[in-house]
Amino acid sequence: MDHRLSPWRLGATLYMPAVRSDIADVILHNKIAGLRSLVICLEDSVSDADVPLALHNLQQLLAQLNAARDAAGGEHWPLVFIRPRHPAMGKQLISRMDLGAVDGLVLPKFTRQSLPEWWRIMQDTRLCMMPTLETEEVFDVMQMRELAVTLQSHACHKRIIALRIGGNDLMNVVSLRRSRHITLYDSPMGYVIKMLVAVFSSHDFSLTAPVCEHIDDHQIMDQELALDMAHGLVGKTAIHPNQISKI
Repeated sequence: MDHRLSPWRLGATLYMPAVRSDIADVILHNKIAGLRSLVICLEDSVSDADVPLALHNLQQLLAQLNAARDAAGGEHWPLVFIRPRHPAMGKQLISRMDLGAVDGLVLPKFTRQSLPEWWRIMQDTRLCMMPTLETEEVFDVMQMRELAVTLQSHACHKRIIALRIGGNDLMNVVSLRRSRHITLYDSPMGYVIKMLVAVFSSHDFSLTAPVCEHIDDHQIMDQELALDMAHGLVGKTAIHPNQISKI
């Protein structure tokens, strides 16, 4: 794995919809101070109707990044990941676009059943993988243990920089919304995070912390970050630039 691709380099991972026109500035010109990793999202932040625009925008962005990398290298850029909607889109990206300036893919709704398909798509690339745990199976400790054992012995193991915990999707599975007044750890997600840490950390995988949606409540953010660190999580999803310096 590339020396840049350490889970400790992720920091605050900012998600940006692929329809945005300022992503090149963010990557090439340090538009957001302190940003160490970002995900160009083609999944839940992009509507079905906007997918063609998002793919076109991504193609133009990649052309800019590849030209800039060839001219000056990208050692000082943030880590750049793409989150496709599904494996079919992942295959389309790899076969039709030059992903030379991209570090890896974030794999949505990742399960043990989807692993073979994702690996067929990615095994002949140099891209790393960040599978996202965000489906009903995540609540089942036995299924998570089977997934951890499978990944540990699989050829993809060395390509997985970290596993991402999809907090919002997991809350949706149990038909809950997070309260504005408590951390995620005071919700049913507290059990899930502890269980995932116990299962995956013991199999030599890093886990990232879910997003804190309370952009203006710094007290909740501080409490949640302290608990993230206490649980050994590495990096945290950010949805707003003002969360980055704190994370």
